[in-house]
Amino acid sequence: MAEGEVTSPLAQEFVVINRTEDPEKENHRTDGPTLVRLPSGRLVVSYVLFHLHRRGQTHDPMKILDTRVKVSDDDGATWREVAVLPHELGLLFAHQGRLHLLGVEAGRGGLVITVSDDEGATWTPPRLLRQGRFWNTSTAMVIRNNTLSWCIGVASVQDRFNNEGSRTAALAADLTRNLTDPDAWRISDYLTYPGTPPLLRGGPHETPEEPYHDHWLEGNVVDAPDGLQVFWRARIRGGGGQMVPAIAPVCDLEDDGTTLRYRFRQFVALPGAWCKFHILRDDVTGRYWLTSNLGHRGVLALHSSSDARTWFPAGYLVVWPENPRSANYVTPLIDGDDLLIASRTSSPKAVSRHDNDMITFHRVRGFRSLALDIHPRYE
Repeated sequence: MAEGEVTSPLAQEFVVINRTEDPEKENHRTDGPTLVRLPSGRLVVSYVLFHLHRRGQTHDPMKILDTRVKVSDDDGATWREVAVLPHELGLLFAHQGRLHLLGVEAGRGGLVITVSDDEGATWTPPRLLRQGRFWNTSTAMVIRNNTLSWCIGVASVQDRFNNEGSRTAALAADLTRNLTDPDAWRISDYLTYPGTPPLLRGGPHETPEEPYHDHWLEGNVVDAPDGLQVFWRARIRGGGGQMVPAIAPVCDLEDDGTTLRYRFRQFVALPGAWCKFHILRDDVTGRYWLTSNLGHRGVLALHSSSDARTWFPAGYLVVWPENPRSANYVTPLIDGDDLLIASRTSSPKAVSRHDNDMITFHRVRGFRSLALDIHPRYE
């Protein structure tokens, strides 16, 4: 690149998977999409529709419409709807020729799973795996030693999410068994947010008129160099009422095949940890890749790391500075030499950067070449 030359973001172009033609009239938004590639080559996306919260109305986060499943048989060029499911999504994954959707009952209820044997066209009735009040969006999981490891948010003792006393848990599934069998699944003890060290805030963060409770949510399970770890998004209000932008709580997850030992470890620096992020490990190179929003939901960035601790910028994926445009709550998928991305996206017609009107599909070609070469060479 010549000096002074300006390059375009890496994934600015997109294909629309879902569009709300009139956000004000249709009155709904989506959660973050989840994305998989099946052995046949088919791409599958699922996402949940929520009723849109209007300013001045009573907020009911439990009021959903349904979960939609769409597929593409032409490498993401076009998409068609194949199924509508009656629960909230969490994690879409393929195993032993079956497509699984691990989610929760409508209203952030019990943990459920449903399965498709025909690449998403039809699904089994949801099977309850564990009663309770759970929630997560599409975040990273790990499969190793015939075990699937993931994490989930748990309602507080006061039966609230994303507030004081917010709790989390780790999950493990035995992939040698039928995953619709509740006995194939284990869950850890619940872990309450450990509290934010005052020095991380940088000043007073609340007033009696505007109380705020730091909390964690939307964790990623990562096969890190020193074992399984869970990196959580942190909503930490700092001095002046601003969100602390780049601090993530990390938990260790140890699994002896019988018991899950899940415990808080430390806070670490992580670009964009104020909003939902996603961490992938590339099995080809062993490097880690991070998608996250920097500054606001209209700036989506890509970072890479050799140890899931020290992150180096790889480039901007999408840059939309004008409000309300955004690309957030994305799910990346390593697909050969490319990085595929499904995004919760706001167009200029959207109600806000948060309350989106589209699901979009993006591609970064040759993404591995974007990793910075940090090893010095001497003549």
